[in-house]
Amino acid sequence: MEAPEVPIENSQEHIHHHAAHSPDRFNMGVALTTALFAALAAVAALMAGAQANEAMVAQIESADRWSQYQAKSLKMNIVESTDSLLKAFDKPVPEKDTGRIAVYKTEMDGIREVATAYHEDSEAYLARHETMATAVTLFQVAIAFGAIAVLTKMRLFWGLSLVLGLTGIGFFANGSSHIVGAVPKGETLERGNHSPEVRKSGSPEVH
Repeated sequence: MEAPEVPIENSQEHIHHHAAHSPDRFNMGVALTTALFAALAAVAALMAGAQANEAMVAQIESADRWSQYQAKSLKMNIVESTDSLLKAFDKPVPEKDTGRIAVYKTEMDGIREVATAYHEDSEAYLARHETMATAVTLFQVAIAFGAIAVLTKMRLFWGLSLVLGLTGIGFFANGSSHIVGAVPKGETLERGNHSPEVRKSGSPEVH
């Protein structure tokens, strides 16, 4: 998934051109604020793209774990069905089958827990992506209003640019704080789970 585009080069060039040829306090102020918003927009776009990619990876991991869960469930159902048929014909049921079913259930519980955790991780990554994408949009509109302010010499548009830019900074700060403090649940559970069935490179103990 690609990062949000930041098509603001033309607006920036226009603002900087006016600031260079008309170096009054107003033009310089608009140029400085839009340069700040442009820098933050670029960083926010990169972070939004990274979160979108992580969301996709987590969703794939979740789907893979659910596939493992279904495979383990199928194996357990085969054992249970076989035992039921043996009982129906008054045949002895292998003692090891009881243990195998218990192991299957334990492993399925672990797999389900990890799959759910990866799904929650994916949703969290998407939420942070949306926060950063919103910040990018606000910065883009703020820069556009800055360009209008330079053209019209109206402080109203610069004020709107500042309000939108500051709102974008709020979204950027909120998203950044969640990204920095985020701990992936799926990977944490998987590292702490000793069942080989739940590991990426592991193989089931019971076949």
